[in-house]
Amino acid sequence: MKFPFIIAAFVLLALLIGCTSPEAETIGQPAPVEAVQEAEVKGGCSYGNPPCGESQICVDNDCILKGGCAYGNPSCNASYSCVSNTCVLKVGCHYNNPGCDSNHTCLGNTCILKEGCRYSNPSCDSSQICQNNKCFEHILSSGGGGY
Repeated sequence: MKFPFIIAAFVLLALLIGCTSPEAETIGQPAPVEAVQEAEVKGGCSYGNPPCGESQICVDNDCILKGGCAYGNPSCNASYSCVSNTCVLKVGCHYNNPGCDSNHTCLGNTCILKEGCRYSNPSCDSSQICQNNKCFEHILSSGGGGY
């Protein structure tokens, strides 16, 4: 009967050795802090670290300013308005859009008919003639007309 006792002793010894081994001690327990590897946090806008602002776009992991006047890239000059992210020439004669013809002048960004009889503003009456953009009385002389 010594044989089963010896086998039982070996099994018990094996269990004790297995339970006290370094591997057995770590099963089901957290690893020590030294053994934990930090997860590598990738940087740049492709990873949202940091994300780009509203006026930027992520290109090759770098934040780049979006193009167009809505983002000031480039900005419109004073004669243009930013419409749908495009610079559009403002309307009116002040911006030469459209410009005034030679009979009109630009006043308050509107083409206004120039003054004087040359422009019929006002016109001379039937007894007058227009000279140097002014109305003069037309005087008929017996000798064949004059002014």
